[in-house]
This record gives sequence, C-alpha cells and structure tokens, in this order.
Amino acid sequence: MDQNSAMQRIDWSMQHFLNGAFPAPTKIDPLLCFGACLMLACAAVALATYVLKWKSAWSVYLAWSAAFCSSVFLTWELTGSPQNLLAVLAISLPMTLMVAWRMPQLTPFGKGLVAAKLTFAAFIAIWSYGLLRNTSWPFWVQDLLVLLVAPLITLSFFLVISERILLLSGLTLRRSRRAAAMRFLETGYEGEAPKVSIHVPAYAEPPDLLIRTLEALSRLDYENFEVLMIDNNTKDPNLWKPVEACCERLGSRFRFFHVDPICGAKAGALNFALRHTDANAELIAVVDADYIADEDFLKKWTPLFQRKRLGFVQTTHEYREWQDTRFLSKFYGMYVLPHKSLLSALSEFGAAVTVGTMCIIRRSALEEAGGWAEWCQTEDSELAVRLHALGYNGYYFSEASGRGLMPDTLDRIRRQQFRWAFGPVQYMRRHIALYLGLSRHGKLLPAQKFLFLRSGLEALPVFLGPLLAVPVLIATYQEIWLGADYRVSLDVFASLLAYFVSDFLEICISLKLIGHGRLIDTVFYYLANRSINFTRRTAFVCAILGLNWSWHRTDKFIPSHSFMRGFLASRTELLLALAFSGSAMFLSQYARFSSLNYTAFLVACLIINTLGFLSTVALAMLCELELWMKSWRDNKETREALPMQANPLSDTGKGDAGKEAA
Repeated sequence: MDQNSAMQRIDWSMQHFLNGAFPAPTKIDPLLCFGACLMLACAAVALATYVLKWKSAWSVYLAWSAAFCSSVFLTWELTGSPQNLLAVLAISLPMTLMVAWRMPQLTPFGKGLVAAKLTFAAFIAIWSYGLLRNTSWPFWVQDLLVLLVAPLITLSFFLVISERILLLSGLTLRRSRRAAAMRFLETGYEGEAPKVSIHVPAYAEPPDLLIRTLEALSRLDYENFEVLMIDNNTKDPNLWKPVEACCERLGSRFRFFHVDPICGAKAGALNFALRHTDANAELIAVVDADYIADEDFLKKWTPLFQRKRLGFVQTTHEYREWQDTRFLSKFYGMYVLPHKSLLSALSEFGAAVTVGTMCIIRRSALEEAGGWAEWCQTEDSELAVRLHALGYNGYYFSEASGRGLMPDTLDRIRRQQFRWAFGPVQYMRRHIALYLGLSRHGKLLPAQKFLFLRSGLEALPVFLGPLLAVPVLIATYQEIWLGADYRVSLDVFASLLAYFVSDFLEICISLKLIGHGRLIDTVFYYLANRSINFTRRTAFVCAILGLNWSWHRTDKFIPSHSFMRGFLASRTELLLALAFSGSAMFLSQYARFSSLNYTAFLVACLIINTLGFLSTVALAMLCELELWMKSWRDNKETREALPMQANPLSDTGKGDAGKEAA
C-alpha cells in the first residue's frame, strides 16, 4: 500500500496530527552525543574512584573535570557543531554544580556524580522538547503534552538520580552522622542501663522456628529486659502450645500471649504488646519471628538512647540459609542492597526509617506518636514518618544484629514485595499534607520531605516506562500503514547503551561495596528486579487509587515442590511474554534492520521485554525444580536407610549372627 492511497483513507486532521512527528535525522545530535559521552565518563570515574580509593579531594575533582572536558571534546569532534552544546552546558552545568555544592553530606565524588546525572537529565529533557517542537502537531497538542508529561518525567529523573546516589552511598556520602554515633557508642552507658521490652509478634508460624528465636533472645548479653511473645489469631493449638511451653521453660522474663481474635495484623499485635509492657520499660525492641538476634544486640545499641531526642535505632536486614540454594542466591542481592546502602544512607539526611525487625524504639516517643498504624501495610516505616514529624530523630545502621529467612518461593517473594511497594504509597496518600508542609500535626525538614516522597513514588519510573513506547508506536503506525520512511538515529542508541553501561557498572560497584559484587551477581540483581517489576507496578497503581488490600504475612513453613504453583505465580508474565513475542514476530516483516527504522526499534524493544518476562517464569520454575530435587534426595536417603534398619539378613547382620553361633 503506497502512501498516497493510505492518506485518502484516513481523516485529514489525523494525518496532520501524525505527519512529520519523526523526521529522519541528517546528522548526529550534539546533545545526545554529549549525554552518551558523559555517561561513559561517569562509569570511568566511578570505577577509578572505587579501585584507586583516592584520598585527596582534588584528585576526584580533577577526574570529574577531565570527564566533562573529554565529553565536550569528543562531542565537538563527532558533531562539529558545539554552539548549541556549549550554550546548554553553560546554563545546566552551573545549576547542577550549585545543587551538588549545597549538599554537605556528599563526598567530592558524590557532588560530581550529582552534577553529571543532572546535566545528563537536562540534556535529554532539552533534546526531547526540541524533538516535540519540530513536529507538525498543533501547538495546543504540544503545549498539552509538555504540561502533562514534563512534570512526571522531571520527577522521575530526580527519583532515579537520588536512588543511584543512595545506592552508591559508600562512595557518594561522607557518613559523618554515622561516624559520630559510632564514637558515642564507644563511651557506653553512664549509670544503669534502661529496661527493654522485646516484642515478638507471630501468626501461624512453625513452632521450632519461634523456639529458636526465643532461645536466641534468652542468650542476650543484657541484664534488664523482658520478652513478650504475642501469638495472634493462630487457630491450630499445635502451633502455639509448644511456644507457650518454651516461654515457661525460659523463665519469668518471657511472657506468652495467645490472642484470638485481634485486628490490625502485625500492628495490632504490637499495640497489644505495648499495652502489656512492663511499666518500667523505657525502650521497645521488635524482633520478627524468624530472626536470630546476636548476643550484643541490646548492649551495642541502647547507649545511643542517652540522647533525649533519639526516637529509634534500626539495624539492617540480613539473611541466613540462602547460600545453598540457587534460587535464593539470585534474589539475595536484590534484598540486601537497598537495606545496606540505600536505607542506611537516609540516616545521613535525617530521614532514617524503621523496617519492622531488629529495631529499638523509645517507648515514650512511640506512645506520643499514637502507637502502630493498624491501617497500613508497612506499619514500621510509617511510624518513622510520624516520629520525625514530632521532632525525634533516628539512625539506620548498615551493621546487622540478627539474621532472618528470605521467602523461599517466587509467590512468597512477590507477596512480600507487593506489600513493601504498596505501604509507602499508602501512607504517602495519608501524609501528603505533611510532605508538602501543609499539616498542623508536625513538621518535616526539606530533605525528609523529598526522601519520604521518593519512597512513596519509588515505582513511578517503572510505571512510566511503558509510556515512552507511545511515540515509537505512532512512528511504527506511520511506517506500516502510511508508508513513511523514518530511521532511528544512531546517537539515540548510543545514549541508551551508554546509560545502561553506566547503570550496570554503578550497580556492580554498589554490590561490591557490601561484599556481594561478582559480575554474575549484578546480572542476577537485574533479573530478580525485572521479575517483580510487574508486581511493583500493580502495587503502585492499587495504592495510588486507594484500593484496600488485605495484609499477608510471609509464610515460613518449608514448601513442597509444585510446578503448578510456579506456573500460577508467573502466569501473568508468561501471557505477556507470549503477547510481546507474537507482536514482535508480526512486526518483523515490516522491520528494516539494515536501515534501522522505528518498526525495527520496536521489535527489538519487544524482544528485550519478552526476555524480561521469561526471566520471571524461569526463576519460578528454578525454585520448584530445586524443591523437587531436594525432595527426591531426601526420599532417596530415606529409602537407602530403611533396608539397613529393617533387613535382618544384611551383611552386617549375617556377620553378627555368625559370630554369635561361633
């Protein structure tokens, strides 16, 4: 079908709306070229800073100066038209440097990274604006798109940049607040240590798991504490009776409560425990049912509460029993990197949060805040917002004081990740006036407002990602049905490739900083995140719309293998993979890979997304395969052991019988 005949079949206004939206580029765009060079330079500086461990700030500043100058020089050489580049750079670079300089928590490397990332974002935004203004769309359509899309894209840029700064906190932040706290801890307690009430909520947990947790608490190197074990809504007495007996055996400082019914899930159980806490207890510690606490958990961290306005201390999540399973080893990096790097970095900006286990909270502050929020999916981090609003501060330390269990199937991981993504959006809607400085019930600092808002909108870039495909879909429509001849500029590919190379290297360095930095670990980190992206998008939409969602605990019973469960856990991604691969096969007949038109670009994007969806299916089946192999090995060992015990005519038995006869 030629272009003239196709144009006669559509309305003139639609043709005017679509025509000329994607003019074929005639030369390399200097803005995109500079962005690609700058991202590669960022990767080089990050790698050099990590490997060489520069002590002098001037060495880092010199490296960043070389990165910017080399990016300008390469762009000049490749494009030959530096006028627009220098004009934009003269505007954007001073602004980004000013933003970076106003953040005293940043190291010289961190300031340079902020300046580079913001400059890259500014260049991409200006290039996108120029591309939009070069279309033949009506001006009112262009203005409407700018008004609707520009704020979301700008916010997404800030969210992505702040996440990278926080994940690379080992290189980007000075950690002066943490260093001061560690020096204070060395002094110990002056006088008698305060009484701590440890609350352990549980619902339908394996008894042996809870008994291990309670026995570990009984070995704490701390004199003045009590343990309140709250079993809520467990129907089967075979689950909670052994735990009750364990508390009686461990002594009077262990008190057991079986409460049925109780509302509010974990938050309801913790509020019940708060009401039954010993009157002399000044601090409240929370330990999850699966966590084995270190002996120095209380002794190490309670001296900080000599500071009267300290509201809480949180230690990082850490896990055990994951090293021997291929499935859990794929997800370990995804679980620990945000906790050990991102969340611990929030302390440096005064925006630390609690994460529900291995934390210590000042009792008076908890009661002043109104207790735990029974309406919230993540009652732990929501409490931190209210404590900060009341003027209390907190610490989040990257050191672990206990280790728990990771969810051991994809279905359990997705349920937990859904709750973790749903909760921050849920309490962001409740506290939005507080975030914007319009609330009469407390006040947050500017850094706290942005970082708490970042937590609530963390999934926004993931949610907006598919919207970037709309221009490509429009161009593909024109190429197939209108006969348009467009080509994707190579500098677009270069910018995308440079960004992903830089991002991959930064994640690799972040994992190395926490001792988990093999190249394959970075690949698994991406695959694990990709496998739950759809879950995060769903949670974000449900929470933004204000939908109610029941609280689901993470099941800790050892599962049996079920390939059907793996299929059901990944069925949505499997259907999406089939739809995307089918679309790619259909569009491939119109794609011109040699000249790289937009249809070919769309086919490539569809294939990449198909592989991402298939990674979810592969991980789900890997989990079930490992469970099946474990069950097969256990059954084999059982079968081999039974004849040895039951057969009296075994070789050993014959020998013994012969000896007795002799």
